[in-house]
Amino acid sequence: MAKRLMSSKIIKTLSCMIAGIFLVSAILPFTVKAASENEINRYIEDIISCKEEEAGCKSNGEWIEKLSENAGQGSEWYVLSLIKSGAAGDYRTFSESLDTFVKNNNVSGATTRQRISLAMIACGDRENEFVRETVRDATGKLGVMSWIFGLHLLNNGCTPENYTDKDLAEKLAELRLPDGGWAVMGANSDVDVTAMALQALAPFYEKDKEIWDVCEGALALLSERQLEDGGFSGFGQENPESASQVIIALTSLGIDPLSDARFIKNDNTVLDGLLKYRNEDGSFSHVLGGAANDSACYQALLALVSLKRFYEGGSPVYLFDDLPAVSENSGSADTEGSEKTAAESIKSRENADREKQDTSYEKTESDKAGNEATLGTEENSRWSPDLKTVLMACVIGFGAVAALVLFITGRRNKKNFIFILSVCALLCVILHFTRIETGADYYRSTVEKENAIGTVTLTIRCDTVKDEDNKFIPKDGVILAVTTYSIEEGDTVYDILVEAVRENNIQIENRGSASGAHGMTYIAGINYLYEQQYGELSGWIYHVNGVSPSYGCGDYVLKDGDMIEWLYTCDLGRDLNEHFEDW
Repeated sequence: MAKRLMSSKIIKTLSCMIAGIFLVSAILPFTVKAASENEINRYIEDIISCKEEEAGCKSNGEWIEKLSENAGQGSEWYVLSLIKSGAAGDYRTFSESLDTFVKNNNVSGATTRQRISLAMIACGDRENEFVRETVRDATGKLGVMSWIFGLHLLNNGCTPENYTDKDLAEKLAELRLPDGGWAVMGANSDVDVTAMALQALAPFYEKDKEIWDVCEGALALLSERQLEDGGFSGFGQENPESASQVIIALTSLGIDPLSDARFIKNDNTVLDGLLKYRNEDGSFSHVLGGAANDSACYQALLALVSLKRFYEGGSPVYLFDDLPAVSENSGSADTEGSEKTAAESIKSRENADREKQDTSYEKTESDKAGNEATLGTEENSRWSPDLKTVLMACVIGFGAVAALVLFITGRRNKKNFIFILSVCALLCVILHFTRIETGADYYRSTVEKENAIGTVTLTIRCDTVKDEDNKFIPKDGVILAVTTYSIEEGDTVYDILVEAVRENNIQIENRGSASGAHGMTYIAGINYLYEQQYGELSGWIYHVNGVSPSYGCGDYVLKDGDMIEWLYTCDLGRDLNEHFEDW
């Protein structure tokens, strides 16, 4: 009877050990929970602080001057956020820089013109001739996005002769797809575009019954698309930008993202989904655990400012009805004294993080000399510690605790200790021979092909931006030199690209249509260079034998001798002397 009782207790002890192992493995991935209202300001200040330090600035005013140097090239989003957050600064400087930019450059893209015009309005320069021309000529010229931003301009008091804000709202409602949302192309709505359309329609939401119905249908779609962690996917890939756009849409419509039941999944809000991508220095990454990404940062900043405005009872971020206050504050004598920085609270931590990242980057450079394609490998260090090692340590630890319990309670029979030792050894052996692949393991793996039918070559280049100040851009523009790969029957351009980035430790991000051969065949980023990072028409395209195919990389089946080029374009391929495949 005593032996049976002892065996029962041993079994219970071992059950606790095994349960503990699985518990530890379950909680290893750290999940960021949603912040309370009073933390939103800190998140905003941390992003601003991080960007100020990155630019070598010590105040909002200095940063605005620095942003003025890139006026017209995307820095407008940060300025819009600063203005709507109430940050003091001389915004006339930025407005003047925008004016100089449009006078010295041929700005032809419809949405680029609209973005610049919106920034001019935010800075108090609504009567600029460029704004009037844009309102008159750009609306509707580049698909749904030019209708969206055209409506934003009219929502802010622009009055063209040939149409009204109500006309544009009705036109945008007509463009809604059967599933309830909007998209740049295709028959399936996109989360980001749907959220952006709602932002533009917000002023009509409670005033027009037909627009209200349209918005409610789009909100139902967004609620359905929300993931269990509170976030959203765009082009088949979860990302912070989609969550940011939804937050802006909800707050613009007067909906609380933190309490509306439609947008809480598994106790997670949209803000939870966004904050997963927040780094220790306050910046935001485009992928979980990744480096700070400019697009993710400015969209997160705008979303957080929109949330702040909502709780303070202010106007939505795209409505600049508080322009007189901005105009009066601009350039005032006490502006410098009222400037605020958040850097002091996190300065030492940020410096330590940056020093560590710089050291890691330098080490990568020296280790990979002669092959600039492997830039950015410091990202893999974020996968440590090794999961298998941690689990084995847990097994040994629980075994030691069980043995100690037996010793203290007087159950010192050798058989008990041998049994515990045997179980621990067995679990360690199982873990040892179990494949637990981390991100670093994935990139180190190679593909062996036993039924090769030939070879192809592949290169990855970003010559169009090689002069940009970006540590992920090699000086010669070559991310991956021409390399030969074996192919099997049915291998596609996508397959070989994946093989290449795995063998050469190159970051890649896939998005796209689920109808493709691989589910996600649109390449949004390679080596931390993303679409729209260097202009709204920038991104990755591929050539086979010097020609741009007419279908996705996941559908292009290769043959022996094909030459694949992945190229970064700033102008939809026109800067690469594109040759398109004949239909």
